Amino acid sequence: MVKKYTWIRVDKEAKKDLDDRLRKINMVDLKNLGVKDKTIRQIDLTKFLFKNKIYISDGELRKMVKKKYGGKFC
Repeated sequence: MVKKYTWIRVDKEAKKDLDDRLRKINMVDLKNLGVKDKTIRQIDLTKFLFKNKIYISDGELRKMVKKKYGGKFC
């Protein structure tokens, strides 16, 4: 199966901000949601932001984790 990739250019400062936000999501936000020992990958976050540029809700973070781990979190 062939995967399709979309390349996007990101400014250095934007990349730093994305990395900081992803670190906060993985270290703080997911733990506050009750998700333990799971993380969201940079590519998953970037893909989500590319499609939905406004806001990520708690439910959407859970869906990203569920999608990756077959519905199991915690």
